Amino acid sequence: LRSIPTARRSRRFGGAFGYKGGMELLDHAGPALSGCRLTFIVGTATMDESVASAYHAWGEEHDVEVRFQHRVTDVEKFKLLYEADLMLFLSRFEGFGYPPVEALYCGVPCVVYDLPVLREVSGDKLIYASMDARQSACASVRNPAA
Repeated sequence: LRSIPTARRSRRFGGAFGYKGGMELLDHAGPALSGCRLTFIVGTATMDESVASAYHAWGEEHDVEVRFQHRVTDVEKFKLLYEADLMLFLSRFEGFGYPPVEALYCGVPCVVYDLPVLREVSGDKLIYASMDARQSACASVRNPAA
């Protein structure tokens, strides 16, 4: 992983809040993300304030700086990706899965749930975690090179 000239390591999660699942990992990944910045890219201009508040509270509890970036341009999105150490794309279903491909293009390791379409598109280039064994995803967050 390349070093980033910031005080915190940057982590990114792609995906909608609960729409395609995967958010339950945050309940188990707090220790793995401690001391990091977790940036959510949100496709809408606004989001429910209770959701944002819940994630900020989760961040405070686990020493994770939580940020939300709304409706970013492609240029902004790729800038965020190039600054990231890791992408978390924990979707439970996908038609294609562009965000992991974008992470690979930027040279950023990407942890995904093990979906057939992601294996078809990206082969062994992604870090696959079992949807049924959250510990495997948490281990991948702690040590993506393993």
